[in-house]
Amino acid sequence: MLKRLAIVLAVLAGGSVLIAGAIAATRPFATTSARGPRPPIKLKGPARTSTSQTATFRWSRADTRTSSFRCRLDRGRFTRCKSGISYKRLRPGAHAFTLVALDAAGRQSAAAKGNTKSSPPSWSWTVTKAHSLPDPTPSPAPSPAPSPSPSNPGAAPAKGNQTIAFTKPADKSFSEGSTTLAASASSGLTVSFSSKTTSVCTTSGPNGEKVNLLATGTCTIEATQAGNTNWNTATPIEQSFTIGKGTQTIAFTAPTEKRLDQTSVTIEATATSGLPVSFESKTTSVCATSGSSGETVTFVTAGTCTIEATQAGDSSWSAATPVEQSFTIAKGNQTITFAKPANKSFAEGSTTVEATTSSGLPVQFESKTTSVCATSGIDGETVTFLTNGTCTIKATQAGNANWNAAPPIEQSFAIGKGSQTIAFNKPADKSFNEGTTTVEATATSGLPVSFNSKTTGVCATSGPSGEKVAFVAAGTCTIEATQTGDSSWSAATPVEQSFTIAKGNQTITFNKPADKSFSEGSTTLAASASSGLTVSFSSKTTSVCTTSGPN
Repeated sequence: MLKRLAIVLAVLAGGSVLIAGAIAATRPFATTSARGPRPPIKLKGPARTSTSQTATFRWSRADTRTSSFRCRLDRGRFTRCKSGISYKRLRPGAHAFTLVALDAAGRQSAAAKGNTKSSPPSWSWTVTKAHSLPDPTPSPAPSPAPSPSPSNPGAAPAKGNQTIAFTKPADKSFSEGSTTLAASASSGLTVSFSSKTTSVCTTSGPNGEKVNLLATGTCTIEATQAGNTNWNTATPIEQSFTIGKGTQTIAFTAPTEKRLDQTSVTIEATATSGLPVSFESKTTSVCATSGSSGETVTFVTAGTCTIEATQAGDSSWSAATPVEQSFTIAKGNQTITFAKPANKSFAEGSTTVEATTSSGLPVQFESKTTSVCATSGIDGETVTFLTNGTCTIKATQAGNANWNAAPPIEQSFAIGKGSQTIAFNKPADKSFNEGTTTVEATATSGLPVSFNSKTTGVCATSGPSGEKVAFVAAGTCTIEATQTGDSSWSAATPVEQSFTIAKGNQTITFNKPADKSFSEGSTTLAASASSGLTVSFSSKTTSVCTTSGPN
């Protein structure tokens, strides 16, 4: 009797070797029998290193006493199987396949042990990712979990101990947003992840494999595997990685061409960080920015406006590279606002016209009816009336380096006949002996005033305009002043003025008579009055001389 010890070695993902169990059996070691040597089962599986996630196993049934087979993958349970069994969706890592042959009584068949081995046939291999290279240093193949006792091949083995292989994740930038974790358990069971720094990062997904980056800092992840009916809970593993400030960029499209008269425009830009973008004018003589983020661009002059968009970053994001965009501000279109002037009387003489432009530039005026009205002043704003009629004024603005010429605007108004008045002061009272006087009066129109006597028995008018008043008799002389108007002026209201013609003061011219001889008997006297009236004579010395005759 020989005691054989079958030791099953399992190569773990980390390269360590675990003694999974041992089976002691007391069996006679027979190399021959009445039927000759018992040939071993020939087991064939996948390549020792393979990228395929499917593995197929085939074997020969050389021993006629073998009734059935039990198989298991890694540390799973033994189940009935047949040659050609396949396992799919295998995880990357080390795997082991174990085969047990049973006879009709359900005992382990000698053929399963072969002639030279003391353990059931097994096949170990490694599944690698498609882009991974095989480890150049061969690792010991993982051993299967303890085989069922030959006396009770269907019994479940004791729970296995599993370990987690969890490599430190690479450091990340906050701008990456998230990352996916990978870890494996030596059991082949799925590993779960949870964040130990939830203010910096959180996990999501079926097994927490997705890490959401919340802030800059150190993100610590714990990998766990709770085990199952075959495997004990694995020792948790923590790994930390750094989340650095995110790199952000600005998307800023150049505004379309604008005109100066459009006044302003609101610009927009976005940062990949989602933080607000700020704007600044790089051509302040052409355009200026205002608003909470400088998003309102106000036009100053025509030219090229250049705006710089910036995002300074914060605790999670680095400052973005500034982006500049330029657009053209073309000459503005301006308009003139020119209201129709009120109708005027020719008597008013002139008026001042006003107009404004949307550009703020001064408006120039010119008369289109120069026979009726004329313009003067710095910009032609004073309109002088030449006659009654329709006065048409054109308003223009020629533009400048920033503004196009405005469309001219014409406005017309009526100039009616002027209302005139006569200024005629009362003449001073006169003495009849003065004989005549000249009267004067003026009209607000400037036209000459005419005079005529309303008391022809007392006074009479003569001269080109009746301005000479001759005294006919003492009394009240009434003179009427009139102005009949012309094409531009209405007739003035007549004005009358009266003055008194008092009796005249006269003088006598009486030369001394020549001395006479008594013998002459008589003499004739002669004298004249300044009034032209006849002079009468009377003797003041009747004892010497007397007068006689009509006077």
